[in-house]
Amino acid sequence: MMENAFNLLFEKLQNWFNGFILILPNLLVAILIVIFIFIFARSIRKLATSIIHRFTPNLPINNFISGFIHYAIILIGLIMALSILQLDKAVTSILAGAGVVGLAIGLAFQNPIKNTVSGFIMSYRKYYNIGDRVETNGHYGTIEYIGIRVSELRLTTGELVILPNDIIVNETFKNVSSTAKRAIVINVGVSYHDNLEKVERVVKETISDRVEHLKTEDIEGYFKEFDSSSINFMLRFWIENVSDKHYQQTKSKAIIEIKKAFDEAGITIPFPIRTLDFGNRKAELFAEMITPVKPSKPS
Repeated sequence: MMENAFNLLFEKLQNWFNGFILILPNLLVAILIVIFIFIFARSIRKLATSIIHRFTPNLPINNFISGFIHYAIILIGLIMALSILQLDKAVTSILAGAGVVGLAIGLAFQNPIKNTVSGFIMSYRKYYNIGDRVETNGHYGTIEYIGIRVSELRLTTGELVILPNDIIVNETFKNVSSTAKRAIVINVGVSYHDNLEKVERVVKETISDRVEHLKTEDIEGYFKEFDSSSINFMLRFWIENVSDKHYQQTKSKAIIEIKKAFDEAGITIPFPIRTLDFGNRKAELFAEMITPVKPSKPS
C-alpha cells in the first residue's frame, strides 16, 4: 500500500519535472521579455517626458502621460510573456477582469476623470500659466499651481482657492494677464449746468498731464446717458499690464486728479436730487408745518 502511494507520488513529481523541462525554454524567453520590457518601458518614459515637455510645461500632466505610457508597455509585455507560456486562459481572464474593473472605476470616479480630462484640455489649449491673474467662478487672483485635476488660485485677499479643472473649462473665465496692456475705466457724473465740451477736455488733459498712461493709446471719453441728477461720462485709458497693486494705484491717482481738476475748473459732481410733489393743499399744510411759531408777548 505504501509502495503504491510512493510510486504514484514519484510519478506525479516526475511528470511535473518533465513538464517544467518542456516549458523551460519558453519560461526563459518569457523572463527575458519581461526584463527587456521593463528596461524598454523606462527608456520610453524618459523619451516621452522630454517630448511632452516641448508641448506643455505642466509637470503633473507630463508625469501622468509618461507614466501611463510606461505602465501600458509593461502590461503589454506581461501579456506577451503569459502568451509564450501558453497561459491563454489566464490572459483572457486578466483582460476580462481589467475591463470590469475599468468600468467600475469609471462609474465610481466620474468627476475625477472629468477633471483629469479637463486638465489635459487646459494643458493643450494653454488657457493660463502659473503667475497669470484670472477671474473665474466669482474669484479673482493669481494662479499658483496647475495640476491634473485641480488648479490653485491665490486671491488678492490672501486666501487660497482650489478650483476643479472641469469647472474652469466649462465656465467663463477672464485672463487679465493675456495681453501686454490693460484698460482703466472710470465713470463720473457731471451737473446738467456744466459745459460738456469743457468736461471732456478737462478730463482728457488731466489724464494726459498728471496720470501715467500708455502714450500709444488714445484717451477716450464718452457721455453715456442722461441720469436723474447728472449726465454720466465714461473715461478709458490704458496702462501696461503689470501688477494689480499698480493698476489700483493708477486708478486711484486718476480719480484724485480728476476731482482736483473739476474743483479748479468749477465743474460739479452732483448729489442725487429728489423732488417731492405734495399737491396744492398738501403744500400749504407743509408750509404751515415748517413756518416758525412767533412767541407770544408776555401779559
